[in-house]
Amino acid sequence: MSPYVGSLLLQIMPLIKTTVMRSIKPVGCEDHQEIVQDATAMAADMLDSSERKGKELFPKSVAYYAVQAAKSGRRSTYAGRSDAFSSAAHKDGRAVLVSMDEPLDIGNDEETTLGDMLADKHDDPATLGARNMDWDELMGKLDDRSVDIVNGIAQGMMNTEVAKTLKISAPRVCQIKRKIAGQINEEWGEGIATQVAEYPAWRRVRENNRQ
Repeated sequence: MSPYVGSLLLQIMPLIKTTVMRSIKPVGCEDHQEIVQDATAMAADMLDSSERKGKELFPKSVAYYAVQAAKSGRRSTYAGRSDAFSSAAHKDGRAVLVSMDEPLDIGNDEETTLGDMLADKHDDPATLGARNMDWDELMGKLDDRSVDIVNGIAQGMMNTEVAKTLKISAPRVCQIKRKIAGQINEEWGEGIATQVAEYPAWRRVRENNRQ
């Protein structure tokens, strides 16, 4: 770019800034200053290209076309419309940026976010570690027979199988299980057993939508 074209760009910049501030609405996280910079970069490219081709330069026309390009969603770094993150794609309604922490409207569950929907169905190491610590603390408060019953249930054994293994009656196993349930509720609050067994609402909705 020659010094002459550089001087023309300095004349164009105030026109671009005034027009952008007045007539272009930012998309997504961009702001007016970013759009002004993009439009200025596109104007500089137009001026440089015209000079190389020996065409006559019209500052106001260059400013106009640079602003129109910015208004349509084009940017100096990307002029296409297929990138989901591009301003043009958003202006066309082809893409919408949504926060991973934005709550989703799925029935009565008001706390589920998009991040929850896309998360791995398995617990992360931190959650597993915290759960193991809680269980270790609880198991340390149970007597040996109660621990054996919990381990048997965890292995999928029926009451009769646990009773046979421990050489006690099935009703006695049920009695001890009720005692353990009371200790769990006292340790972690009422209804904890129901909460941990409940199928997440967001996962239920997702699977229903796939059917």
